[in-house]
Amino acid sequence: MAAATLRRLQRSGVPVIGVSGADLDLTASGSGDRLAGLLDEHDALVFVPALTPDRGRDIATLMQNLRMGEHVCAALAKRRVAHVVYVGSDAVYDEQANPVRETSCAQPGAGFHGTMHATRERMLIETLRPQGTPLALLRPTLIFGPGDTHNGYGPNRFVRTAWAERVIALFGGGEEKRDHVFIDDVAALIELVLHSRSVGVLNIATGAATSFRG
Repeated sequence: MAAATLRRLQRSGVPVIGVSGADLDLTASGSGDRLAGLLDEHDALVFVPALTPDRGRDIATLMQNLRMGEHVCAALAKRRVAHVVYVGSDAVYDEQANPVRETSCAQPGAGFHGTMHATRERMLIETLRPQGTPLALLRPTLIFGPGDTHNGYGPNRFVRTAWAERVIALFGGGEEKRDHVFIDDVAALIELVLHSRSVGVLNIATGAATSFRG
């Protein structure tokens, strides 16, 4: 998601710096200070990185994600910026909630992923509120498309297994319905949020759930 957003902003001529995990490991001690050294009061910070469930569902993964949030918040407490955009997940809502709106209660169901995103949102709110720094919380549904690194059940995994193993594995008969958004559409919305310096919560979804049965 970060790479797609970076490419879109570069094409639009927006001055942008991409900071990858190889450049700055946000789980490492002292990374907050290093991030603060990269920031300026006129900057907008887009916070994207997270270890997703396909890369670990255990407590260790949860804690790594929360350490990222801790270090980003430490940087923002040290160096105020003009705008912060957090790209989280609609996993902050209960899976049984339908329909989901921006006013719906963020009450994650089972598993650590939704809890992690809800906690990082609260960490950012509590850090930025005293400063009055504008904060946008984006909650996309499942993202798919070229360059997206998520490998959860859905289009991304289907393409990779079809390419590597010549097979697509479906749960049951593929009747399960899910909403997915294209990675470039999410990047376009992030660009609009940045240009408008938007604040508050924005759910990102198509509004149409589609089965995998075909």
